[in-house]
Amino acid sequence: MVGGSDNVVDGTTSSAAWHGIVMFITELWRIQVPPMVKTGLVGYQIYFFVTYSHFFHQRKQVGLASCQRDGRTYGLLSPVFIFVIPLRLTGNYMNKVNCFIDYVNWVLAHRDGFAIEKCNLSCYTLHASAHLYSWTCAVIACMVQELTVKSELFRVGQLPWCLLTCKTLVVLKIHGRFVLNFPTFICLPRLKFLYLNSVIYGDDASMQKLFSSCPVLEDLVIKRHDWDGVGIMNIFVPSLKRLSIFSLSLRSIGNYEYKSLRNIVPILPTFHNLTHLKLGIDDNVGWELLPNILQSSPNLKVLNFKEGLVKPFNKGTFQFSWNPPRCVPYCLLLHLKTIEIHNFLGTPDGVKLVKYLLRHAKVLALMTIYWYDLMMDSKSQTTMKKTKVDISKSPRGSHTCQLIFHHLMY
Repeated sequence: MVGGSDNVVDGTTSSAAWHGIVMFITELWRIQVPPMVKTGLVGYQIYFFVTYSHFFHQRKQVGLASCQRDGRTYGLLSPVFIFVIPLRLTGNYMNKVNCFIDYVNWVLAHRDGFAIEKCNLSCYTLHASAHLYSWTCAVIACMVQELTVKSELFRVGQLPWCLLTCKTLVVLKIHGRFVLNFPTFICLPRLKFLYLNSVIYGDDASMQKLFSSCPVLEDLVIKRHDWDGVGIMNIFVPSLKRLSIFSLSLRSIGNYEYKSLRNIVPILPTFHNLTHLKLGIDDNVGWELLPNILQSSPNLKVLNFKEGLVKPFNKGTFQFSWNPPRCVPYCLLLHLKTIEIHNFLGTPDGVKLVKYLLRHAKVLALMTIYWYDLMMDSKSQTTMKKTKVDISKSPRGSHTCQLIFHHLMY
């Protein structure tokens, strides 16, 4: 039984990336697996994605029947494995979990040295998550290039040292309360993409040691919590091109003495190489720092308010306020060409910001506004139409600027 894609973690791939590759989801009762595994997994929602890239290049036309018939052989040679065990199971719970564990053990034990290009190990049950340590070791031994390890349990887990000395890893994604115990020597010479979500570090120095051991790291995504063991996060990676940091709201930290973020403005660096910027929403600070961010991004070409200016369901509690800077940011005068605003609500200050950008962006080519109109009554629709007309008639600094409105229906 093939499950829906909603339970697959990071399992999506662009069509271009899969060009020339046959992807086949095996039905376990058609594969020659041990009887105890085969019987227990009939009708069980398990994901086993197999790409036959090497086989496809040898035979340009591969029928589904032949793939199913030779599923055992080519499944073991497959460069891609995605194992996901869902949280909700029907019937004999422990029997199905044990069958899942037996099957993963069987597949990894029969690799016979063949390399794995991509592997996703995602577990949502305590019994299966206990095996993530050994499975990670087995996958690392197969010279894996892309690895995702995920556990949604609140229980703290461990990951092997060999994960931090793997010479073949290019993409590493860790999601869960895993303690990163660092060996004396850390080296990830090929790692370019690192995703860390809810990971626990020993101290500030351990996080810094991890990043400094990735000489070619280009993308870094960090999602933190106040219990992750890090007080001061120090990131110094010369090769880094993209950095995303997500953290808890300061309101969630009871003993924190809140101070205005104006204090960080003098030390905000100038991002000379920043050309594309996506901004989220902070319920505490709002857009107080937006002028400073624009001033610090002199070569910015694309500005995307991906979450909107105000969160739709926080409209009554969070007041957006736009205070334009004294001097027009350099990027607006010479470089900014594209602006996207999502979930636009048409609040007065939101309209002020839109008009400011239209007036001062001298080389702006396109501004796209995605209007949020969930459950909009007739009065709101009338207001929306008037606001559109008002924005459309506002002065523009660029004579070639195109203004487009879209409606987001949820």
